[in-house]
Amino acid sequence: MTLLCAAVVLLAPADDAIDTFVKAEMSRQHIPGLTVMVKQNGKVLKHQSYGFSNLEKKVPSKNQDRYDMGSIGKTFTAAAIMRFVDDGKLSLSDTVGLLLPGSSALWKDISVKQLLSQTSGISDYAFQPGIGLADTYTKEKWLADMGKLPLDFETGRFYQYSNSNYVLLGHILERLTGTKYSDCVLSGVLKKGGLKTVAFDGKTSIPNRPNGYYFQDGKFVNAGEGGVAAVPSDGGGFCTTEDLTRWLEACNAGRVVKPETIAQMQAPNVLSSGRKTAYGLGWMNRRINNHLQSSHGGNSVGFSATMSNFPNQKLTITMMCNLYPVGGDDFALGLARVLEPDLRPKPVKDGEDPNPERTATLSKALTALAVAEIESPLFHADMQARLKTGRGRMALEAYATMKDFKLTFVDERDEVPDHVGRYRAAVGSASFLVEFFVDPSGLIYSIARQADPGKA
Repeated sequence: MTLLCAAVVLLAPADDAIDTFVKAEMSRQHIPGLTVMVKQNGKVLKHQSYGFSNLEKKVPSKNQDRYDMGSIGKTFTAAAIMRFVDDGKLSLSDTVGLLLPGSSALWKDISVKQLLSQTSGISDYAFQPGIGLADTYTKEKWLADMGKLPLDFETGRFYQYSNSNYVLLGHILERLTGTKYSDCVLSGVLKKGGLKTVAFDGKTSIPNRPNGYYFQDGKFVNAGEGGVAAVPSDGGGFCTTEDLTRWLEACNAGRVVKPETIAQMQAPNVLSSGRKTAYGLGWMNRRINNHLQSSHGGNSVGFSATMSNFPNQKLTITMMCNLYPVGGDDFALGLARVLEPDLRPKPVKDGEDPNPERTATLSKALTALAVAEIESPLFHADMQARLKTGRGRMALEAYATMKDFKLTFVDERDEVPDHVGRYRAAVGSASFLVEFFVDPSGLIYSIARQADPGKA
């Protein structure tokens, strides 16, 4: 959403501002149906549904709709694991080899913490034929097929999101409890959180289930009602926005795991290099103008969702919709910015370039990224390895339109162990802020892009 749109929205009361934002995003992203719940200072500002849960039958969305929550379920799995840690029955240093004897030898030295923090190096099964997100398979087939694949990178080397990490955590929970994952979670952490509508049965017995959709070539494609894998610990399951809000509040209040444990889970994981990741232990985290957004998004076949907490603003936002893909956490941030001026992007001015030669090199690196030159000699070996993964190749798509651009220096800073240069990249009529993380040897460790808030 543009800053101009945000300014117009703010002329209205908070309730109307939320309404205006949601309707604008639904129109922009072609979202058929959506339910949102916004609370601030313990008060419900908005709990409302929009559009249709079933386009073909013209069934209106309602607050009781139970959407496929996708990867938000990872927070359930992480909490269940950390309760065992809190009780002294499990250690974060315990390994897959110890906890799942007979599983792949490639996984034997991977620790529980490395699974939780997405630093194991295990390939994401979502990109594997026959056991992908839309496939039906047994847990035995999953273990057999995944166990044959080499690691994407050396365990602990860097962060790379992989659903496989949380599938293995589900297997660990089943072995620790002697029960199915769903029973373990429902009778354990979800009960403590006060959740009432969560279900893991992929059958039609679940009431109030919307249909999921894709928007392709100008029309909607029905994706069905969603489904649940054999061990749905990486995501999947159905619930309402109200239950997701209950879960956020229960976690933050220390009713699910100890307060110091949830703080650890929601904090950045720190790699051996000193770099901080945007993922803790089952929770995503990012800083917006030095304010925290602690969250987890969810994307499934035909569905998207977010569960976002802005602690400084005492603001929680949960959103579930029946379209894939929608960036749920970005949706929540956009809505939070409508309500909270401190979260809005601040215009930045161009700076005087202290090193034009370096800028020219960074420009070549951005071009290499745009044309998917993964093994560019300008890239750090870790960056090359990340780009070769399934997730990395997905990220390349965002840069494919940046083959022709003009790079202008903005500012720079040090962020251990890297030097970070920030630039304005003009791409046709669009503009982005691009950050280049350069390691001490001069190689580019990572590149990040965001919308340009405009010049100061």
